[in-house]
Amino acid sequence: MESTPTPATATAVPKPKVSPQELFTFPHGDTNIIVTHEGKVITGKVASASLVQCCKVWENFVYPPFGRLPQEPLGSDKNNDEASEMVADFADEEEANESSVIKTKSGDLAKGVEQKSKPVDVQATGQRLPKQRKRKAQVVGRLDNQGNFQEAVTDIDFKDDDSEALLILFRIIHMQFDDVPKKLSLAQLLQVATLVDQYGCIKVVRPWFPFWLADERELAFAAGNERYLWVAWVFGREDIFEELAVKLTKEISLDADCECVSTSAERLNDLLPHGFIDGILNIRHATIATLLEMYEGFFQELPNFTCHFENEVCTSMLCGSLVHPMIKLGIWPPNTYDRNEYLGSVLDLASPMTGLIIHNRHADGVQGNDSCIAFGDEIRDAVEAVLSDMPVPLSEEHHLHFENL
Repeated sequence: MESTPTPATATAVPKPKVSPQELFTFPHGDTNIIVTHEGKVITGKVASASLVQCCKVWENFVYPPFGRLPQEPLGSDKNNDEASEMVADFADEEEANESSVIKTKSGDLAKGVEQKSKPVDVQATGQRLPKQRKRKAQVVGRLDNQGNFQEAVTDIDFKDDDSEALLILFRIIHMQFDDVPKKLSLAQLLQVATLVDQYGCIKVVRPWFPFWLADERELAFAAGNERYLWVAWVFGREDIFEELAVKLTKEISLDADCECVSTSAERLNDLLPHGFIDGILNIRHATIATLLEMYEGFFQELPNFTCHFENEVCTSMLCGSLVHPMIKLGIWPPNTYDRNEYLGSVLDLASPMTGLIIHNRHADGVQGNDSCIAFGDEIRDAVEAVLSDMPVPLSEEHHLHFENL
């Protein structure tokens, strides 16, 4: 009895390696694109109809609302030469058409028959041979609202755009969905978001959000990923944006040039919505002022921080517990410190007090211990209340942005 053959284990067939130019050459491509990929300028082809359907900006690239502009200034030698060549070609074509019927020397038509012209010995006769009729490329265009033919441009320059992000968008609009990555790194998301914002094509990428943003919270709130704020802004993730905005307001500090920097010392002025950084700085400044005023009040209350048992050593420990964190922050004494000179973050200023540990002379459980350290709880609660009351740095303009996406 013959045994049933076991099916062979399926192995993935590797995709053939393609050149950068082939990567950017799409089916039915009728418009040349110029792209910088892997440090080299290459030329590809895209379907103009796909660009037009994608977004208004690309439609205007293909069909400029002001009409096509000449490649060279009007009146230049190049345009004059091209015009002369066009006139010569037209005359030669007319001559070629007429040469199918030979005329006699007297100018009369050959009697009875139309003869095809014979080759002419140019060297012997000095005559010009008529040029061959050039095959013209198919003209891409459409009818405008007035019924006039509008010719499409033949070349679009994308050299300044990130090529990987551009390739993702091109694959989507050319319906090559299997080649669109299901997962993107933060760097890739930033580049795609930049092009989406630049060209206004949010509707094109929205179907991929369930894949790209599957681990959004983990990615957005990871340390050093403050730039995800830009992704949330462009992709319309308002809840994430608000949470990140408050977190960023608490964490940013200023460098020597008074530029906003993240916890990883990265400047944040780029890739932030218009007017957003001003709102963050205003809230940061107001919160720092509130905390420093609170610390001034603590300083004035120092004489009242005494041991419940009037133990001098314990009283010194209580006061030292409060003063030492301020010295470490460089804001001691608080009533002489210029709040405009503080370059650190709100959290840096608040954390010594939110994590305040009051040292005292008495052991835990000993009567009077709770009374000696009770003011520490009051300080922590007061500082935490300031942090929780910080407003969200979003204006009406920012909320309107999300509503319009």
